[in-house]
Amino acid sequence: MTITPAFPFAIWKFPLATQADLGSPVALQVEMPHKSKILSVQEQNSALYLWALVPLAQPSPAAFIVQSRNIVRRFIVLATGERFDGKGTYIGTVQFDNGYVAHVFERTE
Repeated sequence: MTITPAFPFAIWKFPLATQADLGSPVALQVEMPHKSKILSVQEQNSALYLWALVPLAQPSPAAFIVQSRNIVRRFIVLATGERFDGKGTYIGTVQFDNGYVAHVFERTE
C-alpha cells in the first residue's frame, strides 16, 4: 500500500558561492534531490543562494525524508559584460549591495 503524504514538497535553500568567490565566470556544482524544481536565486548576507522545491517521501516532525536520490547539477555564474557560450538555462539575476551583478545559468549539457 502506498501512502501519499499530505505535504509532498518542501522548499530547501542551497548555497552556491560567497561574493568573494565570484568574479570571472564561475562554474559551480550543487548536489540536490532528483526532480527538485529551482524556484529562485538570490543574495543573502553577501552570498549567493538557490531555493528549490524538493519532493519528499513523508513529512515528520523530526525530519523530512527525501523521496529520491541526489544528483549533481551544474551552474555557471557570470558578471554583466562577461562572455558566455550561451549553453545553459537562465535561472536569474542577482544584484549585490555593493553593485556587483551576477547572472546564473544551469548547464544542461
